[in-house]
Amino acid sequence: MIREIKYLIAFLFLLLLGSPVQSQIKSIGIPDIVNYSRKDYHGSTQNWATVQDKRGILFFANNDGLLEFDGVNWRLLRMPNNSVVRSVAIDDQGTVFVGAFNEFGYLHAGKNGVLEYISLIDLIPEELRNFGDIWKIYPVDQGIIFQSFSEIFLYHNNKIKVIAQRRDFHFGFFVNNVFYITERNRGLVKLEDEKLIPVKGGELFKNDIWTMLPFNDKKILIGTANNGLFILENDSVRPWKLPINKFLKQNQIFCGVKVKEDYFVLGTILDGLIVFDEMGTPVQHVNRDKGLQNNTILSIYADNYDNLWLGLDNGIDYVNINSPFTNIVNESKIGAGYVSCLFQDKLYLGTNQGLFCKKWEEPVNPLEDTLEFKIVENTQGQVWNLFSYKNTLFCGHNNGTYIIQGNKARLLTDIKGGWDLFSLPDKEDVLLQGTYTGLLKYELQPDGTWKVNKIRGFNESSRVIEYYLGKDFYTLWISHGYKGVYRVNLDRELEQVVKVDFYDALSGLSTNYGNVVLKFKEDIIVANQTGVYDFDQEKEKFVPNPELNQLFGDHGALRKIVEDKNGRLWFIQGEEMGLAKQLSDGNYKINRMQFKAFAGNFIGSFEHLLPYQEESVIIATEDGFTHYNVDFKKDIDIPFYALIRSVEIGNDSLIFGGSFVDSTKHLTTSQSLVEIPDLSYKLNDLKFDFSATHFENLTTIEYQYYLKGYDESWSEWTQKTSKEYTNLNEGDYEFMVKARDVFNVESKPSAYKFVINPPWYRSLLAYILYLATLLIGSWLIFSMIRKRIDREKRLLHLKQKKELHQQKINHENEVLSAQQEIDKLRNEKLRMENEKNRAEVELKTKELASYAMQITQKNESLYGIKEQLRHISNKVNPDAQKYLQKLIKNIERNTNQKEDWEKFEGYFDQVYEDFTKRIREQYPHLTPNDIKLCAYLRMNLSTKEIAPLLNISIRGVEVSRYRLRKKLNLSKDDNLIDFMMNL
Repeated sequence: MIREIKYLIAFLFLLLLGSPVQSQIKSIGIPDIVNYSRKDYHGSTQNWATVQDKRGILFFANNDGLLEFDGVNWRLLRMPNNSVVRSVAIDDQGTVFVGAFNEFGYLHAGKNGVLEYISLIDLIPEELRNFGDIWKIYPVDQGIIFQSFSEIFLYHNNKIKVIAQRRDFHFGFFVNNVFYITERNRGLVKLEDEKLIPVKGGELFKNDIWTMLPFNDKKILIGTANNGLFILENDSVRPWKLPINKFLKQNQIFCGVKVKEDYFVLGTILDGLIVFDEMGTPVQHVNRDKGLQNNTILSIYADNYDNLWLGLDNGIDYVNINSPFTNIVNESKIGAGYVSCLFQDKLYLGTNQGLFCKKWEEPVNPLEDTLEFKIVENTQGQVWNLFSYKNTLFCGHNNGTYIIQGNKARLLTDIKGGWDLFSLPDKEDVLLQGTYTGLLKYELQPDGTWKVNKIRGFNESSRVIEYYLGKDFYTLWISHGYKGVYRVNLDRELEQVVKVDFYDALSGLSTNYGNVVLKFKEDIIVANQTGVYDFDQEKEKFVPNPELNQLFGDHGALRKIVEDKNGRLWFIQGEEMGLAKQLSDGNYKINRMQFKAFAGNFIGSFEHLLPYQEESVIIATEDGFTHYNVDFKKDIDIPFYALIRSVEIGNDSLIFGGSFVDSTKHLTTSQSLVEIPDLSYKLNDLKFDFSATHFENLTTIEYQYYLKGYDESWSEWTQKTSKEYTNLNEGDYEFMVKARDVFNVESKPSAYKFVINPPWYRSLLAYILYLATLLIGSWLIFSMIRKRIDREKRLLHLKQKKELHQQKINHENEVLSAQQEIDKLRNEKLRMENEKNRAEVELKTKELASYAMQITQKNESLYGIKEQLRHISNKVNPDAQKYLQKLIKNIERNTNQKEDWEKFEGYFDQVYEDFTKRIREQYPHLTPNDIKLCAYLRMNLSTKEIAPLLNISIRGVEVSRYRLRKKLNLSKDDNLIDFMMNL
């Protein structure tokens, strides 16, 4: 008890001195929590233990088996008997040991780097194999302890020694190099020389101890389910009487872990976890109301970054306690954050849902602070601004402006859109405010009320305002998000606007959009996406500010600058937050790195920062409000690994399962020579999956990859966690991947080497065969050439004899050829004469056809005249009729068709060698008209040309041709004209 009082006095003394206590676990706000449900990890609900191997990969003892998580993918390894996994541990060599129901063993990287479970159950005597669940596993100097509720086994050099059997144990713990365990009838005992020795005072506990943690090298913290905390020191036990014991007794301790050397974390059955320091002061309390999936904590593990992994009764949670950022309250409780204010021991938070408040005291007792903010009456809706002046808190709201009194709000003016509200240094009891529709003036009256008047002459929305006092005017610089920037001069009485100047892209600004008026120290500047601008009074235009542009760089638009009491400038630029500190030489040093993890959480154009103490800043975010501790010291250079988790050929052929082993068969991060695979050429389509064992800000991890032997350089940074290559040529390859976190810290590259063998037709054996084939082929060709030369010589001799004989024959042939040439010339002459005769025949045929047509036309004309004369003769006197009858007879004599045909036939037979005579002899039954048709067909006239010659229609000609074919006994296949030509 005296010792606890001393600790308390020392603690109070530090507070009285005002010394900055740099707590490495924050008490203000709630740490970021990531929930992993069973739908995420594809396992059962309960998770009993966690461990992280040297590569950074996490393993969870789950009801369905052993879960593995590499930051990207979850894998489940089931036990041989499909039992619940209760425990998992890792030794100094990196071997992961697993305990289940009637089963325990270790993980081993088997074929192709796939993790396999190796059971040790065969090393236990058969009569002791029904030992139940292995609840705890501890690597000790003598080997590995596996502990169930009835047995304790020691594994070493592939042998199992039974330390205790058929006993009634509870949980065991390995603390300060000593193994402790409680036994129902003996209480707390410890293992010495493979014997269980009672601990003095340990009979108090029986089976009530649920956690034992190192307090320091000599003291051990004991946590019980029903009796709170105890201290074990020098083999003596005493209660540790602390206020948190009441909470622990009510909610029952189940597990615990020590983090950051100075803090204890205890998980309870009923109300989440509690974090307290070595003084017993509670620092954090996290439960379901504050973001956990479940209030029952079955296991707690601190990873390489001192963040917590909670195995819950239903799920797995990641609690980022090693961060300067904590959530004051999230959006699900009050909405998106816009503005905050500390006023009269209360914290007011303005959101899109209204104004909320709660009592605010520091330091915070997390067991008493529920973080339940209550809405201020009548403020439902969008809150834009909070401003305190002379013990009065004003709230700028979508509905107007309110005065806040505790948990109630009184409407001061219903002019919509209470933007920025501020006071002027030379105007007592006067405030100015920008609204949706211009400017307002507030004046405090003697009776304590406020008079509100609209300032005449300016009606634009005035959300962002900065001012300076001129000689004759009050000058307000007002930025409009879509138009540009206004300079508004007010009269000294603040009654009306004297002058308004407007500046946009034509006035030196690079754009009309997104311009923000800011104050950097005492200077008014305008910032947008392209940089920072000053106003040049002489030129009446904006010009770039080279110093500030160089200071802030090209990190996006500068959106917010807030100066704290120490002269530090807190700013938001683009998606990031930063801090600018002025150095002794007047220059500024900017720190962005510490805030990288917080990037992208702001509400665009409505950013808000509230530095309220030397070490504290409240930040409005799209998810609520965040608290930042300036004094929190976080190491951002902790090394981590990028890991190649699998290599597949094609779609589903796994050649590497993600685990390398060294020469001692222990897990490592690099590939050994014996693990380099030789792949056949047809297996040249590969897919690589990779991850990084950096669990803070998982969504911001980026990767670069490079396939040596194929790629020319590293890829661009990407968040993709796989890469495919197709149709790789034969050769030696090395795939490398590295990762970087949100702080731009890069991991060491991970590499996987492989060889693609050439196709069989490009292999060494194939080239040997090609060479042998070439040599044999060359020899065969040479032999064939020699034989051919010999044969050619023989043939040449014979050829000479034949040539002499051939010359004689050739002479005879030349004589014969000359005679044949003479005959050819003679025949050519006859052919030319025949062609000439044929041409004459064709000409005469045309003349005959023309003659026949002329005769036909003449006869038709005379026939027409004759008919007209007959018609006229019926209408004239008898004398004229006699004359006309004489004329008609004369015409009939001249139209004697028989004579015409006989003349035509005479000419026709001369041309066609008595054609009509021959056809009459061969076919005596043909009529004269048939003979005429035959003659016209022999002349190769068409049906259309024959019709007028026979004085019939075209249809009549076709009928006549049909009848003629029948008379000539021609078949359907015989051509009528060809028949006439050959007759």
